[in-house]
Amino acid sequence: MPELSGSTYSELDASNSQPAPNGMPEGMAPSGVNDAWRAGMGALARFWGRIQGRYASTGAANAYVLTPAAALAAYATGERYSFRANFTNTGAATLAISGLVAASIKKMSNAGKAALSAGDIQNGQPVTVEYDGTDFVMTTPVANTFNGTTPLAMAGAAINEAFATIASAATVNIGAAPANYLQVTGTATITAFDAAQAGTERTLAFAGALTLSNNASIILPGGASITTAAGDTAIFRSEGSGVWRCVDYQPASGKVLPAALASAATAFTGTDATQALTASSLGSNVSLANNGYAKLPGGLIIQWGSISVPINSVATGTFPIAFPNTCFQIIGSYETSAAPGNAAGIVPISASQYTAQNQSTSSAYTISWIAIGH
Repeated sequence: MPELSGSTYSELDASNSQPAPNGMPEGMAPSGVNDAWRAGMGALARFWGRIQGRYASTGAANAYVLTPAAALAAYATGERYSFRANFTNTGAATLAISGLVAASIKKMSNAGKAALSAGDIQNGQPVTVEYDGTDFVMTTPVANTFNGTTPLAMAGAAINEAFATIASAATVNIGAAPANYLQVTGTATITAFDAAQAGTERTLAFAGALTLSNNASIILPGGASITTAAGDTAIFRSEGSGVWRCVDYQPASGKVLPAALASAATAFTGTDATQALTASSLGSNVSLANNGYAKLPGGLIIQWGSISVPINSVATGTFPIAFPNTCFQIIGSYETSAAPGNAAGIVPISASQYTAQNQSTSSAYTISWIAIGH
């Protein structure tokens, strides 16, 4: 019994010249014409029935069975078969036609052929598959497609805005999580996330305090690790190969997340454009003693103090700290309510010392001073 999918019939008209009923040779006997036409009509009818879903399947437990009126002799690579499903699948499924060995039904994914997921075929659904020499590959859409209204979670990736909870760990698999919005519980330090397609985004809400470690795999604002607080949220975007960048971080307190914090030395240098000043970094550059100093961002230093100078004498004093470069100016005055007849004199003699002169010939005095340098 010839089939359109077999080798009996040729796409070239002149080649269909086998003896009836497999062909119509030139000058064939009239008695063979009806046999040849009946064979062709049967082949067309069988082909039409196989691709148009004439038959409903039987079977159960993810094993579909198709029994056409004319038995199929063998599966043909590239041929399509259609049926109306008699049950909803609950996982990977197979199809057997005409008692032949069952072959797996597969669907296409961005990673190639894949086993069916539960619900990919629904009861009563018209299904068309194409045999590729090994499996039956669905050419009709699976039932598990987004309908625009019902949220749908895919294994290994989220295409909806579902919510899920995930525990903190050294590596947290947010890419494989079945949701885009994840609450992170626990206190374990997070040093990495799993790999996900570049452009994938996840929103994380933290249930408590833990450390997000800034490194080559987790790129955080300001290049600094973050200690979370309950209610903090963050949006991470995958850059591929396991690298995730935090594109937004919102502390529950409403405070602006600082950049990397400047040390006292960095604050004094005043050349870093990325680190933030703090009360600590500024306060560490100040000494509020009677002989003290204030080191300002940018390198300017203000120092102050006093020195006792005997009658009509010169005394040498040492600055609380040495100016790294030079003392620009120093100004002094006597510590007295009754001004002496002669002014106090004071000059820097190096980056670390100065001299003060008491020009009074009647009394020793303490000279207070203030100096500016860098």
